[in-house]
Amino acid sequence: MSDRRIALVADPSQLEAVRAISSRFKDVGILNPTHSRFAELSTPIFTDLEPLLQQFNPTLCCFLSPYTGLKQDLLTCIDRRIHVLSAGPFSLNRREFELMSQAARDHQTHVHSNGRHLFSRLHDTVSER
Repeated sequence: MSDRRIALVADPSQLEAVRAISSRFKDVGILNPTHSRFAELSTPIFTDLEPLLQQFNPTLCCFLSPYTGLKQDLLTCIDRRIHVLSAGPFSLNRREFELMSQAARDHQTHVHSNGRHLFSRLHDTVSER
């Protein structure tokens, strides 16, 4: 079990992944950006990033699910020097991406996202066709 504290952003459909990750880390706080409820978990679940960050003071935030406030939460993590992992790319225009990248460099924060378009509805539609 790792001593690293993490913030995990996931929705209830990712319960098995959440359980697997939670079993590997000592301190995990979960942000559920949906209105759906998780099944029983021993890990605290939050609906807003700010209280999660205050309670857990994570060194890493892992985004497994896209949601409306993701862009702002990404920037909040970078401003607080919290490293970021994401299952899919962030929906940022070129200017926003450049600003985010510069902020990450300035704060010596690592930001990594999967190159696949896991969060893209357009990509899903094209793939289906």
